[in-house]
Amino acid sequence: MCRPCCEYQLIQCRCPSKGLRVGYTVPCCRNALDECDPCIFHPGCSLFENCKACHNGTWKANDDFFVNGKYCTECRQGWSGGDCKTCGGVIQRAQGHISMESYPTNTRCEWTVQVGRDSSIELRFSLLSLESDHNCRYDYVELRDGNDLSSPVIGRFCGDQLPPPIKSSGNNVHIMFSSDGFNNFDGFVLTFQESSAIKNPECILPEKPVNGYLLPLYGSKEDLVSVHYRCHLPFTLIGSQQRSCLPNSTWSGTVPMCVKGRTSRVRCAPPSKLLNGYHRPASDTAGGEETIGFFCKNSYILIGNHQSTCLSNGSWSSRPPKCSRACREPKVSELVRQIVVKPHRISSENPDQIIPLSSRYNMHDLLSAGFIPLKLNTQSEKDDTGFLEFPKGFHPEHTRIEYKCSSPLYRPTGSTRRTCLRSGRWSGRHISCSPVCGKCNTSNLHNLTDTPLPWHAAVYIRTPAEHTGSTHRPSGEAISLQQGASEESTFWHLACSGALLTQRSVLVAARCVVDKDKQQTLHPAHVKVVTGLQYQTSRGRQKSLHHLRVSDILVHPDLYSAPDSQVAVLKLRDKAKISEHVLPVCLPKVQGGEVTAFEAYTSRWILPNDHLSGNTPSSQTRLVELVDVAQCEREFAEGRAHTTMISDNTLCVMRKSSPQKPCSSVIPGITTMPAVLTSTSGDLPGHKETQGASGAGWQLLGLESYSYKEENCHQHTYTVQTRIAHFRDWIERNMK
Repeated sequence: MCRPCCEYQLIQCRCPSKGLRVGYTVPCCRNALDECDPCIFHPGCSLFENCKACHNGTWKANDDFFVNGKYCTECRQGWSGGDCKTCGGVIQRAQGHISMESYPTNTRCEWTVQVGRDSSIELRFSLLSLESDHNCRYDYVELRDGNDLSSPVIGRFCGDQLPPPIKSSGNNVHIMFSSDGFNNFDGFVLTFQESSAIKNPECILPEKPVNGYLLPLYGSKEDLVSVHYRCHLPFTLIGSQQRSCLPNSTWSGTVPMCVKGRTSRVRCAPPSKLLNGYHRPASDTAGGEETIGFFCKNSYILIGNHQSTCLSNGSWSSRPPKCSRACREPKVSELVRQIVVKPHRISSENPDQIIPLSSRYNMHDLLSAGFIPLKLNTQSEKDDTGFLEFPKGFHPEHTRIEYKCSSPLYRPTGSTRRTCLRSGRWSGRHISCSPVCGKCNTSNLHNLTDTPLPWHAAVYIRTPAEHTGSTHRPSGEAISLQQGASEESTFWHLACSGALLTQRSVLVAARCVVDKDKQQTLHPAHVKVVTGLQYQTSRGRQKSLHHLRVSDILVHPDLYSAPDSQVAVLKLRDKAKISEHVLPVCLPKVQGGEVTAFEAYTSRWILPNDHLSGNTPSSQTRLVELVDVAQCEREFAEGRAHTTMISDNTLCVMRKSSPQKPCSSVIPGITTMPAVLTSTSGDLPGHKETQGASGAGWQLLGLESYSYKEENCHQHTYTVQTRIAHFRDWIERNMK
């Protein structure tokens, strides 16, 4: 039950061909689960399915382009009209093609091809990519030897197997394309060519049955069209009374028999009209038996037998089926769990029936809100669609599917509840599950020194083989990543820290992946990302270690003109495996926002003091202070800061003194902050609220660009980092 309409829901889509953002709004109201349900039926993003270029719309409550149906400026091939929903027509030319590219669901198009008189038409499929079914019941192209739906069927085609060339018997061919409400594929391309008329050999008059005779029927060109069989008394006819001459000069069916002492087959009464469907004679029936096939309109599903045969006693072989509104179950990934809730009916004879939709409402509430109970007698209850057995993968109207992600490490994107609508489509948007960003199970915010953060990745650079024997290596690249005993494994060296953004993207400082001598990015094959390195122990080194190859490196376009634009996105060829030890970090919520917190956490890779020991670098997370950039300027003037690159795009970070001895070599790190630290107070909220750190959503604040050796780690150290908030929009566009 919906409350009165109170707000508007923005439907955001993309124009399919060019990918431009378009959309419109629909009024919506809150339902019993406090979810926004549309007050009117709307087609969602399928509105633009046939568009090649789209109007942007007004994005307001009264959207003229949606109301008037003129939201397309250019249509995909095969479609026309302001809404690109028009297809089909009469084609009068000697050759051409008919195509339907990336067709939408619930489509029906009809074409009639006409060529010169006394000619025939040759048709060839150059593309066929439709939903496959052994009877071609869902998506199909149907060819008829004539100019309308009453003409003989040449064939019905679906799947992706190209049929052999097809030739009509006359100068007209009727072509119908139909798709159901579920899958759509690439479509089809059908070419046609007028063929000079070659008079088909006429059918030879068939033999007459023993003890019977036949009556030939001739067409307008004095060619034999069909024959009718009769028997002499007292013989009766067993089999088909009529046979037709086929285009290949053969006769349909088989020769009937005239038998003495047997009654003729009793004809079956025409079946009752199929509500929301139709029936028609089935083709290629053996033995002259009368067989009919049943079909449903779009958005309906056939419940029962698809065919029925007339028996010798005058009855049909099966009960008439039913056409019921149904939706095909949406396909979801293995990360999504679903619960199917079948529709319930409430009988006025049992007003105390429990309503499972929501615990907020009882029968009295529904009656007062205008809900009308449905009266069902015994017979109607049995015939109701709620009691019919639907084919696997189909659900009746009003069925609800509730979704959730299979793991708390993922969050749902899309509609967590979808309902089967009367149109045969599901309400809401397709659901998917993506990793939760910024999730870290830390119970104490002020003691994270030995706590590894799951988005902290290690970025390794491959050094050319001729450099391995040299004593000169770039600062911070003095330790090899051991993968095995192969010689190649000694060429990889830890270069910098990375922040995992998605399963296929990592953010790094641009200096890490740019050859400063050549002023160009490194080859992706010379860079790789390792996740889970911070969780390595001497007992189980390979337990959560994953080596991820890089497919592309995207550096900020202003890097070479503005050196403070030190950001680069690594696109991963291999997908990062999500676990409690490997999770993405959140980006700042807005572009260019001010940092109001005074403290954050910097994670760095610490190299072992003995570089030749082969020990794994360790991840160190330390509490740092965020200070004004003027402080870094003063420190640099005194010769204690590690960079001269101070601007609006930088963040000044002060590391507090450390009691460790001796000081370590530090690999550039990343600075992050849980949401509970975004306070203007100088106190650390984590000291008072430690619960928020677990699910607050850690955000990425800065990236370090330089490696260095801490000369005096017992004093406060100032570093300048790249401020991520100033590059948020560029990062978000390139991390997808």
